[in-house]
Amino acid sequence: MASSTTTRNKAAGPQDLETISSAAATSEAQSKNLKLVFVTGGPGSGKGTQCNKIVEHFGFEHLSAGELLRAEQNSDGEIGKMIKGLINEGKLVPSEMTVKLILNAMSKCSNNKILIDGFPRNDENREVWDRVAGLKPEFIIFITSSEEVMQNRLLSRNEGRDDDNLETIRKRFKLFNEQTLPVIKHYESIAAVQKINGMQSVEDVFAEIRPLFNPILQEELLQATADLLTGLDTGNYKAYKRYCHPALSIFEPDSQGQLVEGMDLRKFKFNVGSVTDRLTLTQRLRSTVVTPKVSILGAEVALVSYTRVLKLHSHPDDGDVEAYNETGVWQRLKSDDGCKNWKLVHYHRSVAPTI
Repeated sequence: MASSTTTRNKAAGPQDLETISSAAATSEAQSKNLKLVFVTGGPGSGKGTQCNKIVEHFGFEHLSAGELLRAEQNSDGEIGKMIKGLINEGKLVPSEMTVKLILNAMSKCSNNKILIDGFPRNDENREVWDRVAGLKPEFIIFITSSEEVMQNRLLSRNEGRDDDNLETIRKRFKLFNEQTLPVIKHYESIAAVQKINGMQSVEDVFAEIRPLFNPILQEELLQATADLLTGLDTGNYKAYKRYCHPALSIFEPDSQGQLVEGMDLRKFKFNVGSVTDRLTLTQRLRSTVVTPKVSILGAEVALVSYTRVLKLHSHPDDGDVEAYNETGVWQRLKSDDGCKNWKLVHYHRSVAPTI
């Protein structure tokens, strides 16, 4: 599964910026079956805090336009000095530069789930993004808050940023109202803009955000289930290892007259190290999943239920089939590399009454 590690935005040097191929970066992003989400809101609305929670719970890669620009401005190059001067004056950086920084960072991500906060900030950003990147977000999260609340947050966060002073903060509010709000209104007419009340507690804000990601989780789990079933049908042990927890248990009261309870699927399907290879008894030509349903029980637990129709290897020409009702319990668990990935932890199967 994709990595859930947040990208700490490494600045591209001046030469890197000159040699970035936007077309190549965009093509690479599109080839990843990209899931792109924009997060926007006024300065101090809590974008960064909520992005960190989305990364933790949903495995997205987080790219902050502001952090990318700040990292570049600290690179001591001419471009960095120009960016620093603009930011200190409360002005916006040229759109072409910002878009190239973002695309460069995206091209280095192994994850297909990308979260971008603080962008686009004005109509020019949006137009350049559409022209150069041509990538549409799944949806846009707009975290709303009052200027008084945002100002207090910015003045109290004490991160040592040059732009966290009262004069610059007020300039940033003015720019947001004049330039970013029209962008949000534009997206409301062509895309799903989800307004979130950012004046609540951090946890209450996230409670509003969490359901927005359920469709992405559902698609992710259905793909994982399809890949695993294909692996089981073809004897692909790598697929099993990728998706199944080592302590996976199964319950199959009606499978070929055998009761398999409290065993792991590896023993039942692969019987590794045994003289009897049960895989020869159960291997199928093809599985077809019918009426799948994903129930999200939380950000890290889900049920995947479906009817599975199998055409038998032993009778490839006569159309004999079997059908089973199957349910998998999936959980997002931390791997050895520190990333959280979906793992099948329990599996139940019974014969379907009809095909």
